[in-house]
Amino acid sequence: MGKTIARLEERLGFRPCNRTTGHMRLTADGEACLAACSAATRSYRFNRPCPRAIRY
Repeated sequence: MGKTIARLEERLGFRPCNRTTGHMRLTADGEACLAACSAATRSYRFNRPCPRAIRY
């Protein structure tokens, strides 16, 4: 998992989380990224019509 997170950090250009053996906590940059991604996901989800079988 460490190599996967290291690749993510390299692609993002910042550390999204601080991690130790037993814990993982978002950094301020990680929280900002999560908020932006969540907002983008909500915007995408609610601004396009849903297929009839998946109506909320």
